[in-house]
Amino acid sequence: MKNNAKRNLRLALAFELGLGILGIAVAWLADLPIWGKLQLGQLAMLQGFAATLPMLVLLVVVTRSGWQPLVELRRQVDALTEALFSQCTLWDLAAVSLAAGVGEEVLFRGALQSLAEGWMQPVAALAVVSLLFGLVHALSVTYFVLATLVGFYLGWLALATGSLIPPIIAHGLYDFFALWYLRKSNRSQ
Repeated sequence: MKNNAKRNLRLALAFELGLGILGIAVAWLADLPIWGKLQLGQLAMLQGFAATLPMLVLLVVVTRSGWQPLVELRRQVDALTEALFSQCTLWDLAAVSLAAGVGEEVLFRGALQSLAEGWMQPVAALAVVSLLFGLVHALSVTYFVLATLVGFYLGWLALATGSLIPPIIAHGLYDFFALWYLRKSNRSQ
C-alpha cells in the first residue's frame, strides 16, 4: 500500500472512531444511558444482518439506474471511492466500515437521537437527526436525500429495537459491501 493510501486509511479510521468518541462524550455529558443500548446479543445481531438487506437492494438500484441524478451520484462516489480506497485490502475496507458503523451510530443514534428525544417526540427527533446525518454526508443533493433516508431507516431501527447493535451492524456491513462492490465495479470498467 502506498504512503498516501496508508495515510487516507489512518485518517478515515481516526475520523470514524473520533465520531464514536464524540458520541460517548455527548452521552456522558448529557447523562444518556448509551451503554445499555450496546449489549451484544443474538437477536440484535440477527436484526442487524437482516436490516442490511434493504440497504443493499437500494445500492443495486442506485448503481444500475439510468436516472441522471443517480448516474451523476455514481460518478461522484466512484471518484471518491477510487481516491480513498483503491489501494485498500478487504481487511482495510472491513476496518473502515466497522469504524463507520460504530462511530456514526454511537454519535447519531446513540447520542444525538437520544438527546433530541429529551426535547421532542421520538419521531421528530428521528427526523431531525436523520436530516443532520444527511447533511453530514451531502456530496450532492441526491446523496443528501439518500443519506437522509438511510439515516431515518437506521434511526427507526434503533428506536424499534431499543438497541444500537442492529444499526451498527447494518451500517458497517452495508458500508463494507458498498465499498467492495463499488471498488470491484470500478476495476472492471
